[in-house]
Amino acid sequence: MTVPVMASNRIPVGGLEREDMRSHTLFPSLVVAGAILAAGTWPSAAQDGWTYPILEFKPPRADATAAAPLPSLSKFTALTGAQAKAKNKICLLLPQTQDAVFIAYVYGATDEAKRLGQALTVFDAGGYEHDADQRSQFENCVTLGAKAILIEPVNPSGWETDIANARKAGIKVINVTEPLASAVDGRSVIDFRVNGGLLGELIAKDHPAGSPEVTALVLPGAAGIPFVEDTVTGFKSKVAGSAVKVADVIYAGMTYTEQLKVVEDALVAHPDVDYIVGNAMAISQAINVLAQRGITDKVKLLVTYLDPDILEAIKEGKILAGTAESSVMLKRIAVNLAVGAVNGDTVVHDVVPEVGLVTKKNAGDPAIAKQNFPPAGWKPIFKVD
Repeated sequence: MTVPVMASNRIPVGGLEREDMRSHTLFPSLVVAGAILAAGTWPSAAQDGWTYPILEFKPPRADATAAAPLPSLSKFTALTGAQAKAKNKICLLLPQTQDAVFIAYVYGATDEAKRLGQALTVFDAGGYEHDADQRSQFENCVTLGAKAILIEPVNPSGWETDIANARKAGIKVINVTEPLASAVDGRSVIDFRVNGGLLGELIAKDHPAGSPEVTALVLPGAAGIPFVEDTVTGFKSKVAGSAVKVADVIYAGMTYTEQLKVVEDALVAHPDVDYIVGNAMAISQAINVLAQRGITDKVKLLVTYLDPDILEAIKEGKILAGTAESSVMLKRIAVNLAVGAVNGDTVVHDVVPEVGLVTKKNAGDPAIAKQNFPPAGWKPIFKVD
C-alpha cells in the first residue's frame, strides 16, 4: 500500500546533555514534560565530536514497525573527523524536500557529512505517491557504488529483499525518521508515542480525575501512517483516567485544503470542544478558523510537531504547546550511524533523538531552533563532494 500524499511531515526539539534527566511516566527514563531543552555539547572545530541525548532500543528491533519494548534514555556520542577515517559515498533517500521539515533534514545530513568529510547525495522521490521512484533511486545508489544508504521510506513495507541484497553486497543501510519493516544496520527514527504522550500528559495534569470533564479532538493526519497512529496511541495513553475525554479522532489527507476542511467540520460536529490536538497543518489552519469565529480564547491548541511558523505561533500564545523531535539531530545521528557502520564500529543501533515539550515559556530558547531548523539564510544543498 502506498502512503497517501503529504505536503508536510513533522518537526522536533533538541536536548541538553545534563546530569538531571528526570523521569517521564510514558517512557520511565525520559525527561519530564515541559523541560526546557537546550543544546548538547557541540564541536569547537571541524574535527571535534558532540554528544546528544537519545532514546535507545535495547536490544535492536529486527522490524521497526512491529510492537517493540519502550526505549531507555541514553547518550549518543558522535564521531570525530579522525574517527570517520576515509571519505565514503553516501545516499540519503527522502520522500520529498518541499517543506521546512524536510529542508531541516537536508541541512542536518549535509552539514554533518561536511564535518565528517563524507560525500553525500540527497535523492527526492517527488512525493508520497512516488514509491516506485524511490525504489529506483535505491537501486541507483547500489549501482553507483554507495557505501551506505540512508532511507526515509515513502512506504515502509516491501523493502526486505532490496535491503537484504544491498547488505549482502556490503552496503550499509540506515533507516531514518519513518521506521520500515526490514532488518537494517541502524536506525535514527521517531517514536510519536512520545510526542502524543507529552501533549496528553500536559493537559491531563490540568484536568485530573474528579475535576470537571473537558473534551479533546485529535486531528493527527492521514490514517495508516505509522507516526500518525503512534501519536494517537501516545496521547490516549496519557489522558486515560483523567477528566480529559477524547471526543473524536478525525483523519484526513495531509494537504492544507483537506486539513482546513477537517478543522471546520470538527468544530461543527463538536462546538463545545476544549482542546484540539493536531498535526502542524491542521493547527495552523485552526488558528485562523478560531479567530474568524471569535473563539480563540475558548479552544486551546496543541501541535504534534513543529515548523518555524508554528514555533512563532507558540511564542505568541496562539498555540498552547507543541512537541519537537530534533529534526536536524535526527539526520546528524543517521550520518554518524552510517559512517560507524562502514567502519565496523557502530555501538548503538535503534536511536530516537530526545523529544521535548515547547510552550510559550521556552519557545524563545535558541537551542530549539538550532536542533530543528537550518540557520537563518541557509541555502539548501543536495550534494556534498
